[in-house]
Amino acid sequence: MKFRPLPLRLMTAVSLVWLAVPCPAQSPRTKLGFGDPAPALQVKWLKGEPIAKFDNDKIYVVEFWATWCGPCRAVMPHLSELARTLAGKVEIIGVDVLEGQKDGKPYSSFLPKVKAFVNQMGDNMAYHVAMDDDNLSMARNWMDASQQQGIPATFVVQGGRIIFIGHPRKLDQVLPAVLAGTYDMAAARQEYEKEYQATYGPMILLKEITKDVDAAMAVKDYAKALRLVEAQRSTAPASLVPALDSMKLKALLHSDPAQALAFAKERTAANPIFAYSVASSIEAEDGLSPEAYLHAAAIYQDLQKPNGTASPSLHQSIATCYAKAKNFAKAAAAEEKAIALA
Repeated sequence: MKFRPLPLRLMTAVSLVWLAVPCPAQSPRTKLGFGDPAPALQVKWLKGEPIAKFDNDKIYVVEFWATWCGPCRAVMPHLSELARTLAGKVEIIGVDVLEGQKDGKPYSSFLPKVKAFVNQMGDNMAYHVAMDDDNLSMARNWMDASQQQGIPATFVVQGGRIIFIGHPRKLDQVLPAVLAGTYDMAAARQEYEKEYQATYGPMILLKEITKDVDAAMAVKDYAKALRLVEAQRSTAPASLVPALDSMKLKALLHSDPAQALAFAKERTAANPIFAYSVASSIEAEDGLSPEAYLHAAAIYQDLQKPNGTASPSLHQSIATCYAKAKNFAKAAAAEEKAIALA
């Protein structure tokens, strides 16, 4: 499971797909939610006194973070301030998760990197700090079980049970209410579920209706994938159509490159917002025709024209497309621009 934030340019494109999609009438809660017993802390402790278990007479904040997560780092000084001002009443625990495992190494292989980060933060991370174990117990039993889609993610535990799940920015309201005995868990749950659906409902719906498409693509059955996409496209909410069109384009790029380019040009003409999706889909694939990569490079160049902003990331993408088209001179020139603008 991955939670890395999308690059800003991709996030903008994707958000345009997900906006205003009807959300499924379902709770985000699966195995773990408000009122449930808190899972065990199966971690390696890095800072502060180890906490073996949750005491019933204490309040705990379990905060999930990673070294690469900018928003996580941004909230650490405030968490440290809360730990100081609420000492003796609230224990704050930062748990490192999701550092990445593409190489198949055990999670403990990230220990030097995580330790160095914690040491660098110093007093801006003045609370208990731990990292996930090699079984990824914390990611699985907390994050996956509660269907968290990103970090930072915060859980508040009282009496051994989870009484709050959400963003750490809400701790300033939640913790005083808990300490004063005025906290309304039912209202907090309702607010959380409403926010969850508004934020992640479209993504969950898209994932649900394209499971079979993904399965067909995984085994390179592009003809089946195309049939499934067309079937879903005819009944899906209008605001999911651009995402389905992106899937159709990817399948066509592998099965009928000429038709893929024709489809890409047609959809881009009808909806300029689709242009970025076309370019990024082509850039991500290997072994396509030079014409396809040159088309993607042209789109990236056009994306800079409306406001005249020179983007290092777009020049990097242009360089990638030219290189895949075997136009190495233009690839080198674009790469130099990306470096100069970085």
